[in-house]
Amino acid sequence: MLYQLSYIHRSRRGLYSAPVKMQPLSLSKLMPMFALWLASGCAHHPTGSSGAPRSPATASVVDEITRTRKFVLQHDVAFGPVVRLEQQTQTRDGIEVSARPVRLEAEPWNSWPDGTARLFNDAVAFGIEVDIRGADVRWDAAHTQLAVNTTDQVFPPAPSAAETLLHLLWLARDEARAGLAPDSELRLKSSDAYRAAYLSTTPGAEAAGLIVFPAPAAQLFAVALQLTLGIEVGDREEQFTFLFE
Repeated sequence: MLYQLSYIHRSRRGLYSAPVKMQPLSLSKLMPMFALWLASGCAHHPTGSSGAPRSPATASVVDEITRTRKFVLQHDVAFGPVVRLEQQTQTRDGIEVSARPVRLEAEPWNSWPDGTARLFNDAVAFGIEVDIRGADVRWDAAHTQLAVNTTDQVFPPAPSAAETLLHLLWLARDEARAGLAPDSELRLKSSDAYRAAYLSTTPGAEAAGLIVFPAPAAQLFAVALQLTLGIEVGDREEQFTFLFE
């Protein structure tokens, strides 16, 4: 079934459910794509805890940490998809599947005392909550994808929560080397609720949870999302397609 986008900026291609093979992205791999965007304002050289200027090499690392934190963790409503965040449900052959786009920054597991996102914001990923009910069902990440605005922009999911947290591992390492407070380490240690909320690939009668699609969302004005959800039902493969506008 062919869908046409209803927004004025539509690409005229329509969204469809044929799988598109792409290399998975991690949030950490998206960082170099935004280097120029991050580098705003004048360069500065932070001082160490003693007040003495840091070495140029250390100052460069600190600047990079600051810019990455700003881009990945700050709240900005302009980054989220401009679609209705409403649940859709489909039933076929004894399987009931529901899906709903979410704003990752608004999720309870993603709050942090300083007002930033705990783990990552809407600039670097899209999120879909999924509920699968049936007998012997399992989420198939390899046959799941998210098309954004057009089939030319298709993103695979992160198959596990851990793969979306690599940027914090890198930040934690650099913070330790630069002698900074362990901000990213603390965020990682408090990510249990997020990990528990992620959609499991274990077979069962029900599978419910979040799927994250790493993507340069800050560069996309998402007015349509099409989720193709792969599900293994016993020894057969099923696909459910949802269009959100």
